[in-house]
Amino acid sequence: MKVRCPHCQVIYNLPSAALKQAGGKVVCSECHNVFRATPTGETTRTPPPQEPPEAEAADDEMQDLLADLERSLEQQEHSTPDELPETEFLQELDPVTEDPLLPDTHPLEEPTLSHSVLEPEEAPGTQPEAPGDPSGDEPFTPALPPGYRKKTPVSVILLIVLLGLAAGAQLAWLQKDNLLKQPQLHKLAERICPYFDCQLPRQAPAQAFHILDRLFEAYSARPGTYRLNLLLRNDSQTPQPPPAVQLSLLDQAQQIMARRTIPPALYAPELARRNTPLAPGKTLEVHLLLVPSQPGVSGFELDLVPFGS
Repeated sequence: MKVRCPHCQVIYNLPSAALKQAGGKVVCSECHNVFRATPTGETTRTPPPQEPPEAEAADDEMQDLLADLERSLEQQEHSTPDELPETEFLQELDPVTEDPLLPDTHPLEEPTLSHSVLEPEEAPGTQPEAPGDPSGDEPFTPALPPGYRKKTPVSVILLIVLLGLAAGAQLAWLQKDNLLKQPQLHKLAERICPYFDCQLPRQAPAQAFHILDRLFEAYSARPGTYRLNLLLRNDSQTPQPPPAVQLSLLDQAQQIMARRTIPPALYAPELARRNTPLAPGKTLEVHLLLVPSQPGVSGFELDLVPFGS
């Protein structure tokens, strides 16, 4: 629906629904005057508000200026063709306290009148928000995308690696004796030690033979004589020559009263003569008759001495 402002003669194209909702009242965006538009397109001016007697003298000058402006606009209208600028009504007006909704086609950036703003009523059960920063600036917290992980600095990673190496080196030093018993680690240490001017402890030869059964008893056929029976087995992966047997005799106080090392030539003369090693997994029986130099034997101890030790 086309509506003409009776003050400045500007034509507006306004929706009928908005005019009906506003009761036919329109606020001109050019001269900011309020007028009433009829459905037929005719407009009627809204009577100006009654002003107090003391303000009438001050408004006479304003009315003269408005009258001069209207005359100049009417002359401009008669001298120009019927094509007048049209303005579409695109925004709805905010509700006011005294009048119904008015379709303001061009709201003012700075209102000339001071209006009291009504505070919205708080919903029941809601608590007022705590006052924030007095300056009104809230700290900016950027929203991280999902799956984002903060990167660890390289210096922190290097520090963790160095601490781990230091802890591993300290643990290896405390367990060096047990680690050097491993053949592979012992060979590695032999290669590294010349660079650090260090010496490895002498490694005892691995025990190839083990005692599976033993028997030490008095020989009844000969008083003062003892019989020793042993069962040895080669548990290494290669053939090994028989070991020497070290026998220690103990008294009643469990003190050593006699000790002797018996070579393989005494308990296995055939193997010693042929210089034949014992194959892996093979067993060897040892039978010996012993005559102690002192009486009172109450116990014994046995040790195997590897060949060449």
